[in-house]
Amino acid sequence: MAPTASHDPTMQVFGYPRQVRYLWGSAARKPNFVVGKIALVPEQPTQGQPVKVTVRVSNNGALSGTCQLALFVNEPSPLRLLAAQTLSLAAQQRRTVTLTLKTDGLDGQRQLIALVTPVQPKEELSTADNEQAAAFFVHADYTRWRYSFNLTVNPNGIRRLDEPVTVGVDWTQAAGVPESVTLDPDSVRVLEVTKEPKEQFVPVPCAYTPTGAGNRKGKLEFLLTGKTAPNAVRTFRVVAEAQQGATRRFFPMPSELRWDATTRTVVTPFYRLRFGDDGMVREWRSLLPNAPRQSFLRSLGVSSAQTGWVDEIGDLISLECERITPVSVTVKVVKRLQGDFLVTRVFTFYPRHFVVAIEANKSGIREYSRAYYALPAQFEDDKGNKAKVDGSGGGEGVIGKKPTAKMVCCLRRNMIALVCGAVAF
Repeated sequence: MAPTASHDPTMQVFGYPRQVRYLWGSAARKPNFVVGKIALVPEQPTQGQPVKVTVRVSNNGALSGTCQLALFVNEPSPLRLLAAQTLSLAAQQRRTVTLTLKTDGLDGQRQLIALVTPVQPKEELSTADNEQAAAFFVHADYTRWRYSFNLTVNPNGIRRLDEPVTVGVDWTQAAGVPESVTLDPDSVRVLEVTKEPKEQFVPVPCAYTPTGAGNRKGKLEFLLTGKTAPNAVRTFRVVAEAQQGATRRFFPMPSELRWDATTRTVVTPFYRLRFGDDGMVREWRSLLPNAPRQSFLRSLGVSSAQTGWVDEIGDLISLECERITPVSVTVKVVKRLQGDFLVTRVFTFYPRHFVVAIEANKSGIREYSRAYYALPAQFEDDKGNKAKVDGSGGGEGVIGKKPTAKMVCCLRRNMIALVCGAVAF
């Protein structure tokens, strides 16, 4: 049977994980830009040393075209742009482009991203091969940072594991930064001072949020990476550099924490948490070795007779990721629940745990944060009461026993959930 004539020179095939589109005729006569091999010389420069980058760019399409080749650090966004060049390529032409990068504002492990985009929007056959990445390392020269001060952290008799630390900083008082200087917030680094076998400065994940004039006052967050013994005092040096006018000179350190806006999912090296379409936490799964593959929680949300005991009754107004740093991911969820309750929750996700801050427009909610567990667990509180969380609802003599308990904890191997409020036994 002959094919039916059509003015649309495309055919779509469904039923696969992704939509497939076949093109022919004039629709296929377009440029097709491809980014090939990336090479860096040297691959491990010292900060301030120029790096020569060569990128192979091809046009595998049937028509000539013009594109822009851009180099970014860590992510393809305007604030991460390192260099760019416009190229004109004939059909089937290949070129090797050389660009020189400055490394004054770079340090540590980085990723170089090469991206080509057509100058004329939608004038390309496919964008599947428009991006490539290459890892490189910049040896930091901390003598380049003019301002610094030392601080010590005492764990106060408690064993810590990747514990976040928050401290207010006045750079004028701590490091003598003149009032005429505007600090570059992206330049702030926290370096652990180690003495063995010799004095070294080891960077740890950190983030600085300025709150005062000239960025000289602000909130500093960093991680006590690894294990900290109960009485082990750790010493750090905090460094920063000035902006040049209104221009930031440094690129922030990359983050191992991820946020996927499409699936509403936070991923850290140790766990994965997903919000449902209703804005409730619907999955919290450990990524530690030998941990169960299924979610530890069934749900986490407001619980009351008016708003729903298990699932919140109401509308999701907004769910947005407000900030991603090397220390944490912040997600804000706003919902209007049955009974005209307006509830705002701010989730702060750290590598090994998360914290929820909750506000409501009025009183009357029974439990502001109630967890329903999908896996058996062990319940404990700070008064020494213990029970099994098994879904039977028996309470096991714990409910109401110590109403003044300040913290309850539900534990499972390779996963720990800290909960304030009601627990379903």
